[in-house]
Amino acid sequence: MTAIPEFFPSQERLRQQVEFVLEIDRLKLVNRKTHLLSGGRAENSAEHSWHIAVMAMLLAEHAGEGINLGTCPEDAPDSRHR
Repeated sequence: MTAIPEFFPSQERLRQQVEFVLEIDRLKLVNRKTHLLSGGRAENSAEHSWHIAVMAMLLAEHAGEGINLGTCPEDAPDSRHR
């Protein structure tokens, strides 16, 4: 493995970020039960997450005060805990 140049603020942070990118790439392998609007195949979790992120950015201007896109995923209710 090639050493990370010293100009990076934190080699550990970069390593963690790369690990995260690799982990979210694996979402392509997780198929959901819902099908695409075309009625064909089931969407995967990566596609679903991408659509939710784009919708959040697009519709943010219509949200109430105090909505922060940076923390939006953390603030969203998790339906598994209802």
